[in-house]
Amino acid sequence: MSAVVLITLAIACSVLARPLSVIDDQEEQELLTDPHFAGWLQAQEPPPPPPPPPPPPSASRSWNNIFRFMARLNDYYVLFGRAR
Repeated sequence: MSAVVLITLAIACSVLARPLSVIDDQEEQELLTDPHFAGWLQAQEPPPPPPPPPPPPSASRSWNNIFRFMARLNDYYVLFGRAR
């Protein structure tokens, strides 16, 4: 008995319900150009998320800085000799 009621209800809803995709072009155009609706729609949008925090300096980056400094120091020693 309940299966018949559910099937009848499903058929009635599918026949009588108007799908959202079927909107008259004029109604859609009026809705899109309505400034009150546009303001409401913008108010419903969530605020943009804050930018992500900068990543902490990684160990590899600090090692790269150390090696770069040592290479420059070596170049200085090659050109000018060790400081005495």
